[in-house]
Amino acid sequence: GGFLRVATPDVPSELQRRALDEASALLDPSAPPHPPPSSSSSSSSVEVLTHPTDPKRYAMLSRRDARDVSSSSFPALAEYFDAMERAKVSILRCIAVGLGMANPSALSDLHSERNSSLRLLRYPAAANDDECDRTGNRCKEHSDYGSVTLLLTDGVSGLEAYRDGVGWRPVPHSSGSIIVNAGSLLEMWTGGEIPATLHRVAGPASAGSRTDPEELRRAAMR
Repeated sequence: GGFLRVATPDVPSELQRRALDEASALLDPSAPPHPPPSSSSSSSSVEVLTHPTDPKRYAMLSRRDARDVSSSSFPALAEYFDAMERAKVSILRCIAVGLGMANPSALSDLHSERNSSLRLLRYPAAANDDECDRTGNRCKEHSDYGSVTLLLTDGVSGLEAYRDGVGWRPVPHSSGSIIVNAGSLLEMWTGGEIPATLHRVAGPASAGSRTDPEELRRAAMR
């Protein structure tokens, strides 16, 4: 399949914790808007958005955005961005070696423009028990379009991957690890040997979920 968990010294647990704390603070709906960067920067301030169809708040950060917010209230995010870039290169090299490619850098060299994005996500809690019980997919089923997605979670249940013949299975959390999710580009580059995997964030009312229903309820109320 196209999902795996990786523990790497490139992204130590302490940095993961700080990045999660800062992402949560940046996406907090009760917090004041993030101030714009200095006038010497031509980029705009980081915008926190509400998704039009999925119940989530998110922000997309380029490397420059991460450095802008790190210079103000969120110093760990640029460090985390750079650490994940290093992890990405290491993981792509491992994949190339595992597939027997003559050049171990064959896949990482395709990322020479270093145009990755850091996406921060927050799923707001249900207002009450009735709303919780009616909550379906908090992120609808999809596969990613890029090469690899490196995902850090806080251990709250809901992330599921689809496997033919099995259905929706929970993606287990392992403290200190990151999840590697293959996208459509990697599937194309590897001739389908590593498939882009259908995944979602389930809620208590999601059909076909194999996640413990009580875990999904706790996740929806957080």
